[in-house]
Amino acid sequence: MTMSEPESNVFPLESGAAPEDPLPYTVELSEHDPLRPDRVIGRAANIMLARAIFEAAQTDFAGRLIRLRRGADIIAHSP
Repeated sequence: MTMSEPESNVFPLESGAAPEDPLPYTVELSEHDPLRPDRVIGRAANIMLARAIFEAAQTDFAGRLIRLRRGADIIAHSP
């Protein structure tokens, strides 16, 4: 950096590092194939909100497979 260039507060990400997802929890509905979600019902930033979405989905989509996930991890599912 030379004296004439302004300082920057932007730093490059380390290689391979992905930015963290601000909404890591996902509530999914699977109607046909249990391994593939048909629809994302909601996303949430924290577990409390994610559980509320999951519980509401159980009422709205009774009898269907609903999953609460964080990334690849299944936190809860309905039968």
